[in-house]
Amino acid sequence: MVAKQMWNAASHEPPEEQRKRLTRQYIAKGGLREQTVPTSTPMPYQTTTILHPWRTLGQRHLATDPGLVGTVWLRTYYSTSTDALHDSLVSRIDLCNAVDDPDRLLNDSALFSYGSNWSLILDVLPELVVFPPGPEYADYLSCIRAAQDALRRTRVVCSRGLDSSTAPEDVAAMPNTMISDAQRLGFSEREIEDMVMKAMESEALKAYVVNYLIMEDEEALRGADGEGKGENEVMLLLVFLDAWGRVVKSKRVDVKTAEMFSGSWLEASWDETGEWEHAQAGEAYRDVSEPDLEGLTRELEALS
Repeated sequence: MVAKQMWNAASHEPPEEQRKRLTRQYIAKGGLREQTVPTSTPMPYQTTTILHPWRTLGQRHLATDPGLVGTVWLRTYYSTSTDALHDSLVSRIDLCNAVDDPDRLLNDSALFSYGSNWSLILDVLPELVVFPPGPEYADYLSCIRAAQDALRRTRVVCSRGLDSSTAPEDVAAMPNTMISDAQRLGFSEREIEDMVMKAMESEALKAYVVNYLIMEDEEALRGADGEGKGENEVMLLLVFLDAWGRVVKSKRVDVKTAEMFSGSWLEASWDETGEWEHAQAGEAYRDVSEPDLEGLTRELEALS
């Protein structure tokens, strides 16, 4: 949609580069902001120059029919020494459990040989992270702002000490059951404050997540000897993404855990799992100590 609307037919930029640039701009802006998007029949040059070369019929189907889970299983590393391993891994699980539909297993060396540059999948399927036209994007930013404000207030409270002088509105934002349990078990105030901050930082990061991907990359498949790993050695990569395609957190998991993670996702309990709790923060999220509340407020005002 964005490529068709913004395409510059007179540009000297190669079509492939222009498609990539426009798609990345689309993701960076959080998708299309208009609640009502006019539909029109593509012009012949748009079909032949923009749409058909952009993605295959199968990829277009994935974009328009995300299923219940909305994720994909992406294989980015291909070699003859790992093909049999891949086939064996897939035969051990139910792809409908993992990604809702076997078509959402992206296993094609001609299309997905991304190597370590797995984020190139978003150039083809930005729908994995962007919101459809409507109010959802503003709601998303509002949730992030609320979570970051709670984190900021919790930090202030912890800096003063957890005592009876804590303001009621600040107490309401904190994990009180955790605090009371920790006090009953005899943890020190400093230990409790550290636990509270860790929990609130996790909540702040959770607010950013819009989707996750299952990654079958070189590290998952290739052993130190250059051959395929044993089946029980394979650790796939779970990648949690924000609405702008950035990694919020990631963690290596075994194949069965990757398959069953969709259950936690659909039940909205994924943030209570070890896969989330023990995951490593992405580069953009290494420091959540200074919430950008002013930046979020400006963006929300621009949407209103």
